[in-house]
Amino acid sequence: MDLKNITIGQYLKNTASTFSNDTAIVFQKEEKKLTWKMVDELSDEYAKGLMALGLEKGDHMAIWSTNKVEWILCFLAASKIGVCTITVNINYRLEEVERLLEQSDAKALVFMDGFRDINYIEIVNEIIGRAKKGINKTGRQLKHFIHFGDKECENAIELSQVIETASETTDKQFEHRMMELDTHDVINIQFTSGTTSSPKGVMLTHHNLINNSCYTGQLLKLNNKDSLCLAVPFFHCFGLSAGILMCIGSATAMVLVECYRPVEVMKAITNLKCTALHGVPTMFIRILEHEEFNKYDFSTLRTGLVAGAACNEDTIREIINKLGMKEVQIGYGQTESSPGCTQTLADDPIEKRVSTVGKPLPYVEMKIVDIHTGKECPRGASGELCTKGYHVMKGYYKNEILTKRAIDREGWLHTGDVAFVDEQGYYHICGRLKDTIIRGGENISPREIEECLLMHPCVKDAQVYGVPEKHYGEEIAASIQLERGCHLEIEEIRRFLNDKLARYKIPKYIEFCKKYPITSSGKIQKYVLKEKMIKRLKKVSFS
Repeated sequence: MDLKNITIGQYLKNTASTFSNDTAIVFQKEEKKLTWKMVDELSDEYAKGLMALGLEKGDHMAIWSTNKVEWILCFLAASKIGVCTITVNINYRLEEVERLLEQSDAKALVFMDGFRDINYIEIVNEIIGRAKKGINKTGRQLKHFIHFGDKECENAIELSQVIETASETTDKQFEHRMMELDTHDVINIQFTSGTTSSPKGVMLTHHNLINNSCYTGQLLKLNNKDSLCLAVPFFHCFGLSAGILMCIGSATAMVLVECYRPVEVMKAITNLKCTALHGVPTMFIRILEHEEFNKYDFSTLRTGLVAGAACNEDTIREIINKLGMKEVQIGYGQTESSPGCTQTLADDPIEKRVSTVGKPLPYVEMKIVDIHTGKECPRGASGELCTKGYHVMKGYYKNEILTKRAIDREGWLHTGDVAFVDEQGYYHICGRLKDTIIRGGENISPREIEECLLMHPCVKDAQVYGVPEKHYGEEIAASIQLERGCHLEIEEIRRFLNDKLARYKIPKYIEFCKKYPITSSGKIQKYVLKEKMIKRLKKVSFS
């Protein structure tokens, strides 16, 4: 199959034309069921409403919501009229959301009532209030706050009102806007944490996302008779590309789980007879170890994708044997590569399926380079994994310096991961050059947490790092130095971080140090702290 040179709007319309009456989305919680024709027509109305609101090609619109039908329709509507979507983590709190909206230059924000103990409406009102007082620039820059849900938000317009204004945009105006778009336009920016405290905005195009999602679905052999249980969050590239867009390309029904809870996933699979399930390793482990596992029927499951973090061999074998996912595949990638780079196949030898991340996707180039010389390594030798092709991002938003560091002059994306390729051409991931923590599929910047810790008047210095953990792949640990004469309890530290960071970023393991190990040049040896912490965790339980 050749690369597709179309836009996301055209991508959807092709599927809606061929599979118009087939099921596209099922959201059992809200008793919603949409066909591909309905998804296309509804997203057209949403798009016209956004145009009537004044959103132009190239504007940015943030979406802050769980896995709901509205998320999908808003994303597709924006994509149809050239409005670039900014995905917002549902766990974010005031300072994180405010920083993201400002950094992304968002002109509109679509948001729901809230998630768990986070009240989105209160946060939006606070952002607007702070802008009026001159505390931030976000509220002045944002022109439109669009709300949907059961509650009311006096500072926002309702999404239903936006749809009602669709008639103000003519079919001719809408069609003209769609014709203006190019497959290489940036249509989505995903902010991902790396080793720096400030998240980087990964710019992805129609071309990036369409082709990557299409090949992912093709290798999984999905079609319009399949249904994918989709609990992977849409605000991650995994959920957007290998979830929503992959289903559009293969005409596979999306069975939505609003946010990951093992019981909700198991119910969806059993009740709606799903044939596929995506997830990071943590998701699968929590299902396999759940006390109610045997109450549910997984007999319809056939395939799915395990990605987002390293997965051990035993877990893969349990997914195959206990969940019955005989054709499950392992994927490797990162947001900067849309996200897929490699994927195992259902007919690969079992030892390769459980111990490698497979071979490159079609039209994807891969190589391993020596970390010191930059020269390509022979097979079997470890080095930095680099990739090149249609899937590589356009760059980091408003950050040419970091873009040039990530993508070299020849177009190779340097992933920062250490890997090797074996004699049969299968790739093995060994670790990371950088110290980014990946907890349950979430990329977490240690520096961001360190900076928050340093805001406490009693904290002199802080070093944050990841330690191995069975369920999440990694957990966050912190080694803290206190100011002379200060005393803090571990729970005081956690309470201090509670309003500054999403819950998943708060360190699970915390220790207080009088001094850090340092090199002869005075640099802190974080890896020594990490090794000592791992040894301690094997002996004792931390608070």
